[in-house]
Amino acid sequence: MKKSLLLPLMFLTLPALAAAPFTPEQEARIKELIRETLVQNPAILAEAADAFDKEAAKQQQSVVAQMVQKTMTPYSTMPVHRASGRRNRR
Repeated sequence: MKKSLLLPLMFLTLPALAAAPFTPEQEARIKELIRETLVQNPAILAEAADAFDKEAAKQQQSVVAQMVQKTMTPYSTMPVHRASGRRNRR
């Protein structure tokens, strides 16, 4: 998971670097500092991976909940037969 997280993290930093008017030397130094920081503090990547996993799990739960709601709606609106308590089937 950590390797697959690195690529999206790089893409997240690219717009910020592209928007700022840095010289090529400054960009190279910034990249070097980021690389050094991540190598010296690998826990940063672990924290980012954990946060990514949590967000992905939340999104997956949301999708599942929406699908369950969508699937159950027709059944929850069926009239209930008063005598037996069963739902009327047509």
